[in-house]
Amino acid sequence: MLILNSISDKAAVMGKTLPYLYAYSNNQLKLPENITFSLTGWALTKRNEGVYERNALMQIDTSLTKAFPKSRINCSLSWNDIFNTLNATEAFTLNNISSRGFYFDNVREFSIAVRYAFGVTRESKFRNKNVDGNLNRL
Repeated sequence: MLILNSISDKAAVMGKTLPYLYAYSNNQLKLPENITFSLTGWALTKRNEGVYERNALMQIDTSLTKAFPKSRINCSLSWNDIFNTLNATEAFTLNNISSRGFYFDNVREFSIAVRYAFGVTRESKFRNKNVDGNLNRL
């Protein structure tokens, strides 16, 4: 992923701008009895953009899904931001004025979901076909 930020205030361009790292991972583990365990996480390293200094952030989510194939029902338990780590800070100094911001995000969520599949689900049968009408002209 490539992100390009632009600062339009010429006074805020001073200071160093450093690249930062964004990492994302989604892992699923199939367990017996039609159960799937999922662990998803993302992280941002500390960021310096002109006069702005921002802290590192990370979040880890997890879910557990049980499938009942005969009844076409799936049940899921999900938990977002399990470590409550989305507290952001931002600091800058501009024209001898210093500012520090603390943002306490509470995005923790626990959810229960039930999904029912209507109709019959069939497996697709893929066959290679030539769709180029000019293929046999040469």
